[in-house]
Amino acid sequence: MATTTEATPRVDIGALSGNLRIEVGEWLKEALTEAFRQEQDLTDGQKVVLTATLVDALEHLDLVFARELYDDLERNGVTTWGLSRDLEYLVVGKGAGDA
Repeated sequence: MATTTEATPRVDIGALSGNLRIEVGEWLKEALTEAFRQEQDLTDGQKVVLTATLVDALEHLDLVFARELYDDLERNGVTTWGLSRDLEYLVVGKGAGDA
């Protein structure tokens, strides 16, 4: 049973989603490096397009992770914090300091 002395659980989803994005970025970098090493038939232009496509996908991972974390944690009574103003607007619908 909850008492008034128990703290509400809190999670910094900004840091957590950012760390997840970095980890995925490292995995993609390793996979891309190995793919380029083994695939001799790709032109430089094809390598650039492939790399740009992966970078574009990676750019949106913060939002995907933050939205999923926010929805799941808040639904289960965990207070979340730490989103940048832009991510907070996209995830929650308002930025820090907005009414």
